[in-house]
Amino acid sequence: MTLEEQLAPYDYDLPEKCIAVHPLPNRADSKMLVLSSKGTLEDSQVSDILNHFESGDVLVLNNTKVLHARVAARRKTGGAVEVFFLHQFPEEDGCYRALVKPSRRLKAGEVLSIEGLDETLTLVSKRDDGEWRVEPSLSADEVMKQVGDVPIPPYLRRQSDVLDQTRYQTVFAKKAGAVAAPTAGLHFTPQLLSLLETKGVSICYVTLHVGIGTFRNLRAEDLENNRLHSEWYSVPAETIQAIRRCKSNQGNVFACGTTVTRTLESAYLESSDSFALDLDNPLNLQDISPISGYTNIFIREGFAFQVVDGLLTNFHLPKSSLLMLVSALVGREKVLAAYRYAIENSYRFFSYGDAMLITPKP
Repeated sequence: MTLEEQLAPYDYDLPEKCIAVHPLPNRADSKMLVLSSKGTLEDSQVSDILNHFESGDVLVLNNTKVLHARVAARRKTGGAVEVFFLHQFPEEDGCYRALVKPSRRLKAGEVLSIEGLDETLTLVSKRDDGEWRVEPSLSADEVMKQVGDVPIPPYLRRQSDVLDQTRYQTVFAKKAGAVAAPTAGLHFTPQLLSLLETKGVSICYVTLHVGIGTFRNLRAEDLENNRLHSEWYSVPAETIQAIRRCKSNQGNVFACGTTVTRTLESAYLESSDSFALDLDNPLNLQDISPISGYTNIFIREGFAFQVVDGLLTNFHLPKSSLLMLVSALVGREKVLAAYRYAIENSYRFFSYGDAMLITPKP
């Protein structure tokens, strides 16, 4: 079976007008389509999300922070070049991985000048995957802080503006390292999180630094090997304890976004004992170790979820691994039916778009 044939069940037609090119003025004003475990649909708003949580439930958020990874540079000929740093800290050889475009005429050893700084960047070598190994005269972290822009998704087909510098970050972004936002989290305000806590919902955090693979098309080897691009994650002891407590009281664990889902299910596979319930001998917080590492988990239909019960997510690109993950939780036919309904009812799609809440309740 060809790659196209394997991905065809996850395809759908999306009118261009449904793509949200800019964020709404207020984060929590986004519409929210509620999809139940039985496939029923309900129109709602993110601001009313409290109605779908019970005291004792857990909401897990990804506190990664998007790097200002997009940096303008110039060749000695004066030609404009865009450098997209893929990580914050140097590798063992002092180089960084980056996307550089247009790259067709660039050569290894070429030195670029960084716009807005009296610094340079050397193109060391080109990798097989189209990325470059680059060596800036100043650390990439400093370059990004001083002259970098937040890298909004390419399908928005526009340059980033001043508003994107804040709106393409969650209000709880804390740990820098991502090159794309965990977009389901963009809907929350401090006030909404406070209201959830007042209701008795535990707000917990994990970190997964979203990589450039989130924008890349699925390849045949991804499906053959049942593995995706690798991303670093961390789950603190406090979050594990809150999940254990929630499960022991028959509460529901809601993941905010596919990144949180990947993190929690990867952590369980790495250390299931940490999440195991022993009501006669509950672990104290000091007895629980945080879990961290790299995950290349590919969650698709047939996956057995162990931690996540419900999911708040945006509407995803056709034939994407993210759409496959959502389908794995509640069923592909239900998800695609929800997408058709969303299109017919003018929901906004993708990173700056509206939300869908998948609830375990019937």
